[in-house]
Amino acid sequence: MQTLLSEADRSAFERLLTDLSARFVNAAPANVDAEITGALRSLVEFLGVDRSNLFQWSADGKILENTHQWVVEGCDPAPRFIAQETLPYALGKILEGRIFSYSSAAELPTEAAVDRASMGKHMPKSHLLLPLTAAGSVRGALTFGTVRHEGEWPGVLKERLAVATHDFATVDAMRKRVIR
Repeated sequence: MQTLLSEADRSAFERLLTDLSARFVNAAPANVDAEITGALRSLVEFLGVDRSNLFQWSADGKILENTHQWVVEGCDPAPRFIAQETLPYALGKILEGRIFSYSSAAELPTEAAVDRASMGKHMPKSHLLLPLTAAGSVRGALTFGTVRHEGEWPGVLKERLAVATHDFATVDAMRKRVIR
């Protein structure tokens, strides 16, 4: 996994985020879904992770729907829907507007026992979930995971990806206005 330790890594990552933001701003409404998926692909490839997903809350706020994803060849995709009761610890953090991550399933706290049992054999070896906020409320989550190996989530990476979630929230809000 790309850890952004060197200045060159950070510069390349900043250029990627700037490029993604520009692509979102310039996206024609009909191309928004493709731009979101393309952005997930670019991030997965740069970071060296196995998958990334954009999840959004259902109207009743009880289910997260996997609306966009990019998965490397040979890895299973994330589930299409996640009920809040199946991942109460992780989704509780997201609903609080907090980033949730683990580099190894062994570091999950005992409070995450239901989450661990729900994910079972499909549990990523490392996972990063970032709240997707718009208009002051949590609308979903942007996630990154590794299923083939464990990986670290350095603070600078989490911070920069958290900033990037605003671009995803903005472009997705535009997509929803076009669909309605």
